[in-house]
Amino acid sequence: MVLIRHVLGKKALAQHVKEDVRFLLTNKYGSYVSFPTEKYSRYDGFFVFNSGTGIMLKIVDDLTPETKQVIEVINRFWCVERELLHLRERFFMPYHFNALVYETDAPHVIELVLDVRDSYAMPKFGRHFKTYEDDGVLIIEYSLEEQNGGESGEGKPVFLALHHDGKYKLIDSWFEKEYPFDRERNSSPYSSYVYASLQVMTGRLIVAVADTKEKARDDALHIAENRERLMEQHQKLCEKRMGFVHTDKDVEMAFNASLHALAQLSTQEGIMAGLPWFFQYWTRDMALALGGDVVAGNIHKAKTFLLSLLKEIRADGNLPIHAGRSGGTAADAVGWVFRRLSDLVTMYGPGIFMHDELVFIIKKLEYALERLEKEHCTPEGFLVNGPKETWMDSEHNGDDRQGIRIEIQALMLSMYRLMLMLGEKKQVYAKKEEHLRNLVRERFFYQGCLKDGIKGKAEDGADDMTIRPNLFLAAYCYPELLHEAEWARCFELVLKKLWLPWGGISSIDQEHPLFCKEHTGEFPQSYHRGDSWFFVNNLAALVMHRVDAQRFKEYVEKILSASTTEILYQGTIGHHAELSSAHTFRSQGCPAQAWSSSSYIELVHELFGHGNENRLIREKFK
Repeated sequence: MVLIRHVLGKKALAQHVKEDVRFLLTNKYGSYVSFPTEKYSRYDGFFVFNSGTGIMLKIVDDLTPETKQVIEVINRFWCVERELLHLRERFFMPYHFNALVYETDAPHVIELVLDVRDSYAMPKFGRHFKTYEDDGVLIIEYSLEEQNGGESGEGKPVFLALHHDGKYKLIDSWFEKEYPFDRERNSSPYSSYVYASLQVMTGRLIVAVADTKEKARDDALHIAENRERLMEQHQKLCEKRMGFVHTDKDVEMAFNASLHALAQLSTQEGIMAGLPWFFQYWTRDMALALGGDVVAGNIHKAKTFLLSLLKEIRADGNLPIHAGRSGGTAADAVGWVFRRLSDLVTMYGPGIFMHDELVFIIKKLEYALERLEKEHCTPEGFLVNGPKETWMDSEHNGDDRQGIRIEIQALMLSMYRLMLMLGEKKQVYAKKEEHLRNLVRERFFYQGCLKDGIKGKAEDGADDMTIRPNLFLAAYCYPELLHEAEWARCFELVLKKLWLPWGGISSIDQEHPLFCKEHTGEFPQSYHRGDSWFFVNNLAALVMHRVDAQRFKEYVEKILSASTTEILYQGTIGHHAELSSAHTFRSQGCPAQAWSSSSYIELVHELFGHGNENRLIREKFK
């Protein structure tokens, strides 16, 4: 049993848990530190992100005291503390420095275990470490021979500067480290050779990383001299960011944790899809994750990232999967970007945009619609996506959702509606919206429910009658498609097939032959064929509440309870994971997923953000 404690100012929550949990802190530049209470992953440790190359470089595999049994984990948000047998640890990452501050409550022998490599690479040979002192700081210089896959910079050295107040002795040995967490999620390799660098008797160790010795040394010295001031600044910033007050203290803490988590996954370039292994800027994920920032009043951030994404619209009207890169298409990303722009206009009015920004948005929206209609629409007017181009982007036994999908049509309709909101060519786009809405109702709405997908024409063969949760996304993106009573009937019909008693929604009909009741890890069989995604659960609860709060009260409360528990006391504490197995409620998939945290913010804001006593009191919500 481990005691998990969340402390935010004078507020605190605590609960004992049996399952393995981990913590994760970032420096808001993409670098992070993560350690578990028990089951290690090769993605645990101290990692440094290079925004220029997009490479995440692992640095430290472990900081090993003599005792490893974790009794208590305290999440203070600006730092994390752990109580071990006869020892208390503190982990702190100064914002905008590639550095880790590790402290103990008394001098102790700490073993520094290194594993410098690209996060996705596992080089076996040609890895060299050299240790020496420079200006009172211990320098460890790492290099990787190019022929052995030098992705850290094609053989360029990496410098670690260690500042400490004790004595050290070199170990200089390699050993094999097992990763049971990776084995459980079918993510090989399950072990690697890591480097036991040295042991140091100290109560504080600062590890700074750079591509030059001088930069690493200067950062380590600066942090050592300004440590208390940096910690005080971080604490004040966290408490200022997280000001939601609610009578349900678990919801209150989970909401504030989600605000913090979303900020932790954000950099100057965008929002990372998730950590520790989804550190890319995916266009779909970023647009979806900005929903939490919109309702939280982070207007400048939302505007900046959305306007940046508009610049990447391709000649066919779509966006790439990865922001700033060539490659595959995310068929729903452009729709989500304009959906978020619509949210901004709806919540705050078009006046939040300057005139030239509005002109730019309208120009890009008109261009995207024109190109989508020409390149990807059927003669009837349906928008068609390719295989694995929707958010359900995995394939198993031919299940890839290629074709005409319900949430894609809803996003297209939302784009037409935004054009009307912005007052451009109203008559033209009103007709387009009405035409597509009527088409979707005619072809998708069948026996009181919406189909997940259809063929191009009625005579092309059987439509896809598979029950999936995508109609909840359609209701979120374009509620005007159906009347409230029709939506309510749809929800009731699909919940009979998708509802999970613990408080989740399956990604496919539980009676479907492809349904998997347990998560299959990196093997994608269960990913969109059973696994319950927290962002879908949260948005489904949101639209159920909007449609008929009383009728769906029990579903909404169970989803809220499950998501709250997962954030606070499962997986990576204070973060919202990607998904859970359908059969058993667990924190699985990517441990800290941006759109999960964002959707929780949206759900709580929807449930409690419009009242008086339980209002969101932060100034940005007013």
